[in-house]
Amino acid sequence: MVSRCPNRWVLVAAIAWDRQAAVVLPLVFEAICRMISCLTYAICRGRGVPWDMTVVSPRAMLGAKASNGVSGRPGLRDVHTRAKVTGRQHFYDALTLRHPPVSRRGPSMPAAFLRLFLVRHAEALANPDLRYLGSRDDPLTECGQWQARQRAHAFAPLALAAVYTSPLTRAVATAAPIAEAHGLSIIPDPRLVEAAMGTWEGLRRAEILARSADDAARHHQWEVDPTCAPPGGESLAAVQARVIACVRDLAERHAGAAVVLVSHVGPLKALLCTAMDVPLTTGQRLFLDNATVRVMDWGAHAVPWEAPAIVRLVNAHHHLGWTAAPWMPRTEAM
Repeated sequence: MVSRCPNRWVLVAAIAWDRQAAVVLPLVFEAICRMISCLTYAICRGRGVPWDMTVVSPRAMLGAKASNGVSGRPGLRDVHTRAKVTGRQHFYDALTLRHPPVSRRGPSMPAAFLRLFLVRHAEALANPDLRYLGSRDDPLTECGQWQARQRAHAFAPLALAAVYTSPLTRAVATAAPIAEAHGLSIIPDPRLVEAAMGTWEGLRRAEILARSADDAARHHQWEVDPTCAPPGGESLAAVQARVIACVRDLAERHAGAAVVLVSHVGPLKALLCTAMDVPLTTGQRLFLDNATVRVMDWGAHAVPWEAPAIVRLVNAHHHLGWTAAPWMPRTEAM
């Protein structure tokens, strides 16, 4: 790896050390490095660039381990320690990670954050027509019931601490099979309910725009202004505030665990936008299919660089089949 540092060129050559490798491997490696060193020196000298070169071979790394008590196999952290010994610390500060990756053999779920499996409810009656359901309590379709069973089967191998759900029927019917498969009871939380759409509930976007000039103007404003609410409904900003409050409570209650939240498009988009630190209007560019899942780690230590949250998966529907998503093209069997 070559990195440009102030007034210097640093070439750090490293190779993974296999305990079963032959003794000749380090010697071959060092010979190659010396050839690279000569070539780099010639190039840099010809261009008048100040040059410095440090070759960190497997043998040198092992020597650093023996003299400095470094554990584990050679890598950037061993190079970092070797740099302290050779006086090249200032060069390696620019190359090493501030927060080294957590070992795969270590605990995958530190107690400092919460893992969320965010599920959109399965297909309800008005979903195929892309109607605004809001607080309307439509049941699942026959397809939706199948989706809920498939979702529960996919979650069977997971270690879940709890299953929380919106109290609306379509969400409860999606959450129940997941909870039953894990011997849990569903926990309804009204903060996970869909945004109330007021007088627009049950209507499609085109129907709202054609309803009246006031409705059309209000809908256009609602699409670009998170603080704007449908007539008699709830703004996306208000949805975001309540769903974040819910997740923060769960992060304290289930620290270090994994929980399922079964909710709706509005609250789930609000969480995704919050985790990615983007405006709520970004949600207009996200499509969340029925019965799909998102995975999010919520907490300051979810990742080594201390982000408040990290999104690991979005709109996964593998449990339903690759072509089950309505946006996937299909070929009819001959």
